[in-house]
Amino acid sequence: MRTLVDGQPGTVVPVDDRAFLYGESLFETVAFRDRQAPLWSRHMARLDLGCRSLGFQPPRPEQLLAECRKVLPESGPAIARITITGGSGGRGYWPAPDAPERRVIQCRDWPGEIDRQRSAGLRLTISKSRLESGPVGEGLKHGNRLVQVMAARECARSGHDEAVLLDQAGSIVEAISSNILLVVDDQLMTHPRPVVSGVGLGWLIDQPGLDLRLRPVAGEDLARCSEVLVINSVSGVRPAIAIEQYRFRPGPTCRHLQSLWNEQLI
Repeated sequence: MRTLVDGQPGTVVPVDDRAFLYGESLFETVAFRDRQAPLWSRHMARLDLGCRSLGFQPPRPEQLLAECRKVLPESGPAIARITITGGSGGRGYWPAPDAPERRVIQCRDWPGEIDRQRSAGLRLTISKSRLESGPVGEGLKHGNRLVQVMAARECARSGHDEAVLLDQAGSIVEAISSNILLVVDDQLMTHPRPVVSGVGLGWLIDQPGLDLRLRPVAGEDLARCSEVLVINSVSGVRPAIAIEQYRFRPGPTCRHLQSLWNEQLI
């Protein structure tokens, strides 16, 4: 993994960094292909909103792009993670006034399993960890991800690819690192208030002519689903083939959305 910290090669962040101490950070995980990121503007818009919500000075997108390209390969697909932290200093939870934020850019190789999962599909479990309703930072890609970490531990133990996260009412909200789309009685649906406003989902919602309804779907309604899909900005659209005892097949909705993704973003 190739890393820059505040624009300089390095792998060390101070132990008084507020992301390390309190989770005070934001991050974006950006898919690049041949050093280009088709969803860059959407990532930057979400990062800018998050910075303003947390009281950070938003970084300049052109500076972030230049730093990403310093660690990206010359060609082919790769992933850059951009992390903006609250920097160092302060007293306990109280941040230091005017303390500069810290930028961390990490480049990772493209995961080989993504292409396989797009065709073969995913096996999901329903996580025992429940999401809180209306949490602080709802919709933002912030660094407090304990529920997702616990769900990932469940997947590691059980051998599943992903997990469905429910809210306190038992509605299907999202997956660990993706939004979830469900075809219920021939209608495409997704939760209206995901914990993270996914960049991939935002792109999908903006597609002309797509009839996507934003409404909660209860966990027990999986029996009525003909297709279940997961979407994020790196992996694109992947079909679920199993969620616990429920079984699904990639259908016309999956093929249509994958075709849109491939035409516009790959």
